[in-house]
Amino acid sequence: AFRFFQKDIQEFLSIDEKSPNLFKFFKRIHPYDFSKYKNFARDALKGKHSSVEFRLYDSNNNIKYIKQTVYPIFKNDNSELVLGTIEDQTNLKLLEKKISDLNNLFDLLFESSNQFLFFLDQYGKFTKINPRGLEILGYKEEDIIGKHFLELASEDSKYEAAVAFKNILDSYKPIDFEIWLECKYVGKRLFKIRAIKLEQNNSIVGMIGSGLDASELKSLEEKNKDLNFQVIELNRLLSIEKDRAKEQNIALEEINRLRNEFISNISHELRTPLASIIGFAETILADPSISKDLLQEFAKVILQEGKRL
Repeated sequence: AFRFFQKDIQEFLSIDEKSPNLFKFFKRIHPYDFSKYKNFARDALKGKHSSVEFRLYDSNNNIKYIKQTVYPIFKNDNSELVLGTIEDQTNLKLLEKKISDLNNLFDLLFESSNQFLFFLDQYGKFTKINPRGLEILGYKEEDIIGKHFLELASEDSKYEAAVAFKNILDSYKPIDFEIWLECKYVGKRLFKIRAIKLEQNNSIVGMIGSGLDASELKSLEEKNKDLNFQVIELNRLLSIEKDRAKEQNIALEEINRLRNEFISNISHELRTPLASIIGFAETILADPSISKDLLQEFAKVILQEGKRL
């Protein structure tokens, strides 16, 4: 029979100490755990020290996680009494599940991320790196784990990396920096790194960071600078051409003015002799009886004006 030292345990298990309904208690054990609990109870009755973790439905049909441990009391080599403890581990189990779910989610993100992710220990050595990081660097995991981060830095970046590490250790916020890392197959590549220190009990235990391959971006930035310079130079040339075109337009306008003036003068010079020629010719044709002397005079005028033209 059950006897309880604490009333809340009795109420939690919904067992009446005066008339314990063990069948009702057994019925509330999760079906997948019943066989395990039955073996535990059998060992307890045989005087064996043992413990069991099982799931139990409470009065509201919610699952509780229980740990029960028994300590047999012997007298004359015979088990006379079994003392036990019952622990409600529901909150602990739920917390463990949340932690497990978060770890699984983190592992999923870590493995599937398109960025270079890594962990370093307190000495700056790699303890974990994601597949994308291995792919970018061109190394196998066994080649990276245990290697110091600065070993991957190019010679002209080691000083900047050391300064960045000092800033990370002195700060409680993520630190951004750029560094050239030596990749196995493609030579050195520029990475934009963001990292933060990890602390436990006020002691630095490591560092977590992410890296983005910025080599292409750097190349594009350099090309953009060249293009900007070319655009500036092109704008300068366009400005010169505009000024030149403006001068040409002024010259063309002057040429047009001179041309119009010339044509006007020529027209005037043409109209006067033509009028004389036409006038005298019409007179000759209109008067068949014109005298020979007058005809000769008119012909001289026509000849003179023709030469003038």
